[in-house]
Amino acid sequence: MASGRTPVIQGESMSNPLSHLRTLRQYQAERADLFQSLEGLRWFVRQNRAALVQAGALASWRKELLLDPEKVDALVVEVAKRRAA
Repeated sequence: MASGRTPVIQGESMSNPLSHLRTLRQYQAERADLFQSLEGLRWFVRQNRAALVQAGALASWRKELLLDPEKVDALVVEVAKRRAA
């Protein structure tokens, strides 16, 4: 190609493997009913960091923590059930 750009093959996925992850701020905004403040979410992450990492729910990229929303949601339910027992 004259422009030097690589052609996109029909049907080939060019998605970012991190695109489903959310920053803490994004996750909190999307789940404001669960975490009313960013500090509340940060506290949850600090208290449950090992479990979040083990569940594959927490990642770090370019000095920013990223959350996998589905995995964090599942862990929130698990933590709530444990606390209720």
